[in-house]
Amino acid sequence: MVDKDGDPCPIATLPLQFIVFGEGVFKSVCNGDAISLESFELPRMKLFSGKLVVLVQYTKKAGTIEFSVSGS
Repeated sequence: MVDKDGDPCPIATLPLQFIVFGEGVFKSVCNGDAISLESFELPRMKLFSGKLVVLVQYTKKAGTIEFSVSGS
């Protein structure tokens, strides 16, 4: 997570939701928090120390992949 000036936000814990459109599918998400009980398989997770990783897999068909992230 970065702010409007591009500076990192290391204390951000914002919950995010992910949507994949086109020739890709959401596979998993992980924030690196060893005590988190959030599912890796659902397309939503809270940031941990302002970071997380999302895996998207292509469908083996030619085309584009669009990835949308929203938070509250």
